[in-house]
Amino acid sequence: MMAFLSIVVAILFLGFLIFIHEWFHFIIARKGGVKVPVFSIGFGPAIVKWKRGETEYKIGAFPIGGYVKLHGMEPGEIEGEPDEFYSRPAWIRVMIVLGGPFANLLLGFIIYLGTIGVMGIETPATTVVQPDSSSIFQKFDRIVSVNGEKVEDWFDVQNKFTDTNTVVVIRGGKPETLVAPMEELLHISPLFPPVVGGIEKDGPAARAGIEEGDSIIEINGK
Repeated sequence: MMAFLSIVVAILFLGFLIFIHEWFHFIIARKGGVKVPVFSIGFGPAIVKWKRGETEYKIGAFPIGGYVKLHGMEPGEIEGEPDEFYSRPAWIRVMIVLGGPFANLLLGFIIYLGTIGVMGIETPATTVVQPDSSSIFQKFDRIVSVNGEKVEDWFDVQNKFTDTNTVVVIRGGKPETLVAPMEELLHISPLFPPVVGGIEKDGPAARAGIEEGDSIIEINGK
């Protein structure tokens, strides 16, 4: 059932993207004085169609694309009428052609901003490092300051690094001072603590008694 719903959602989303793409072609053509005989979402036999003004609107049986038919765009249709595609100025023709791709870029940007607004950009809320073998840092070092400035999360660590840095870490419960060049950032990454971030209601973890915020210290005796 979930697979079927996923397919339906994917088809609807694809149809929405196609609609936005073709709508921008359509509206710019209309505003630019080009006649649009057909506006279609999907290909193949029309499931639904209606006519409004000079344009026939259609929804095709195969929702894998769409098209806007512009008057006088095909070589055999050119008669020099003022509402033909090639009768309009070059800048209008360019805007019509680029309208669809621009719409998709704009939609992607809007979705991106919406995602950030709702979910935010995740910043690792840890300053504990996971170094590689060439790093001067050691595993479980917790960075507390960079160049005399306190750090709260990994964004702070990255933002405060300069060419040469005085870094204070807590190592084995004691503070130590390290001198680290900017390149050292390439050799360390945040070490995420094994803390449960969320639990699915009535899921296996919830039934086992695991709660959000629990720290995992052992799995199967290891």
